[in-house]
Amino acid sequence: MDQQNKNLETDERKAWPIITAMLFFGFVMLSFLALKPSEQGEDVAAIFPPNMSLTEIASVSSGLLFRPVRVGFLDNIVIFKPLSGAKLEDLKQVGALFIVSAIADGGCIFYKNDRKLKV
Repeated sequence: MDQQNKNLETDERKAWPIITAMLFFGFVMLSFLALKPSEQGEDVAAIFPPNMSLTEIASVSSGLLFRPVRVGFLDNIVIFKPLSGAKLEDLKQVGALFIVSAIADGGCIFYKNDRKLKV
C-alpha cells in the first residue's frame, strides 16, 4: 500500500508542470483572441516599426480608408478609425507590424464600445 501512495505522489508531481503549461498556453491563446481586431469597424491600434516617425506614419497612411484618432503610448502606435471599405491588410502594406483591437489594447480599455453611450 505504501508503494501505491508513493507512486501516486510521484505521478502528481509529474502532472503539475503539465497542468501549469496547459493553463499558461490557454491564457496566451485567450489573450491573443482578445487582441484580434473586429471586422465591424471598431477602432484598431496599428503598431509600426520603432524607427518610423509619426510624420512618416501619417504620410504613408494618408491615402488609406483609415482616419487617425490618436497616438498611443509611443509615437509608433497609432489608433485608427476604419472608414467604409477599409481593409486591415492595407495598414500592413504601408508598414504596420501588428494590428490589434484598440478596445483590447491596454491604453484604450477605457473607450466605450457602444457609440450611443455618452462619456
